[in-house]
Amino acid sequence: MKTFVAAIAVALRESVAGFEETVSRVTEITAMRPGRADRDLVVALQNFDRLQQEFATLGEVLGRISAAPGNEGAAQETVSAAGHALLDGIRMAGLKARLSFHLRSLTAEPSDSDTADEVEF
Repeated sequence: MKTFVAAIAVALRESVAGFEETVSRVTEITAMRPGRADRDLVVALQNFDRLQQEFATLGEVLGRISAAPGNEGAAQETVSAAGHALLDGIRMAGLKARLSFHLRSLTAEPSDSDTADEVEF
């Protein structure tokens, strides 16, 4: 369960970074071109909507995690690198893919090639 929460934390940081970029872009568009609602502004506002949906979805997932029984053994049974039961409830394809990627990368076993680069002096 810790790994899944860690994957959510990574996805949340990505969403926050996207939110900051979108805020910056809207500020730039409105400051440089006041009075003009152009395509760039519409796209930036659509990003706000997408980010709001991501934050709401992440909040729902965290709510489901906190409502799950406290039995650590049962929690471990519901976790798999490719398809966590909580991932099934996520309807946003991009967010679901990012969470799945982060979950796989956080649960991946370190390869033996990582130690092959070490040099003894």
